[in-house]
Amino acid sequence: MGRDTIQLETAVSTISPEYLLEFTSEYIISEDLHLELPGPEERIMDFSEGKVGVYTKFFEFANFCLPISQFLFDILGHYQIHLSQLSVIGTAKVSHFEINRRVLHIIPLLNLFRVFYIHSFNAGWMSFSKRPGKNTPQCYTKPLDSLKNWNNRFFWVDERVFPTVVDWLINAPKDEMPLEGSYSAEDVAVMNTRHTPIQKQPEALLCVVGLSRRYFLGDDVYPTFLYDDDRDMDLFNLISALNSTKVKMGTRPRAAYEVPLLTTTANHAIVMEDATVAPDYSGTPSTVEKSPLDFANEDSPQRITEGDGTTVATMGPPVNKRRRKRDNAEAEANARPKVLRKNHAPACPEQSTRGGKSLAAMGLGADSTFTSVA
Repeated sequence: MGRDTIQLETAVSTISPEYLLEFTSEYIISEDLHLELPGPEERIMDFSEGKVGVYTKFFEFANFCLPISQFLFDILGHYQIHLSQLSVIGTAKVSHFEINRRVLHIIPLLNLFRVFYIHSFNAGWMSFSKRPGKNTPQCYTKPLDSLKNWNNRFFWVDERVFPTVVDWLINAPKDEMPLEGSYSAEDVAVMNTRHTPIQKQPEALLCVVGLSRRYFLGDDVYPTFLYDDDRDMDLFNLISALNSTKVKMGTRPRAAYEVPLLTTTANHAIVMEDATVAPDYSGTPSTVEKSPLDFANEDSPQRITEGDGTTVATMGPPVNKRRRKRDNAEAEANARPKVLRKNHAPACPEQSTRGGKSLAAMGLGADSTFTSVA
């Protein structure tokens, strides 16, 4: 795979109305999110008020789901990265980290992620790179630093999929190694020896680990994964397979002591604004809810030393608000510590004149055969 040469400031969407309709149906993206096709000259940074842009490769390669993972939300909030500025490779690394941790029965926490990764900046997009150093740990089997043909395939959805206020970054501020004691050294050692490839995973596995809420097997069934001879495959061997999406899948009855799958994983995804019930595609409302900014069980605030020797605390994500363009006074009032804001551009890119079309305008009406999930 060759390196991308397209710049974020110049890449425009090239997908057609027909492609977007087909894509929406394949990935069962809710009509309630009001998908729109960008105009012919609109860039990912030209999202209008009330919208954010997401790439099709988020779904096709990076195990991205809506509503987004609580862990992804926490990562973006800590580094102050806007969802529309995140690269597909960056998205894939976050989902790979979370999937591996949950398969290994390790809670994916911010400081644990920071032991393995630093955030990086390339051609305007934000991503994550292996933390430098000769003996730094690694959690994947091989580097994955580029991916072709993803920059110009995006569309708009309602901003409630990313319900927070962040600024548009112009480079990556320095992120020091987390302090010893703020993460589990034992968990680091386990992950450093249990490497897996960064790749697309089957939808059923994404449901098992809580990234996806698109679960259609029913409340009384759990998925299983099988070798070619029908022997049961454990989840680590599944995610280690050369092509895990080709692994055979079966089902087993839910045991009497087990709760429905989507109930056990309800707090793994954020609760989107304006939604009265967390999405549950099995027909049973989730009984567990968690605020998108619930850091009660997260690590303590981190301390980063700047170049002049000054030490400042870096807290969790900003207050949960609908994204909008802010004036200078409001931006200052909501400002995070300077160490995480000194390289930020204005709060939101200058908006363009909208030229996009909604799915309804493209013929996806209420009587469509499209399968909708809220």
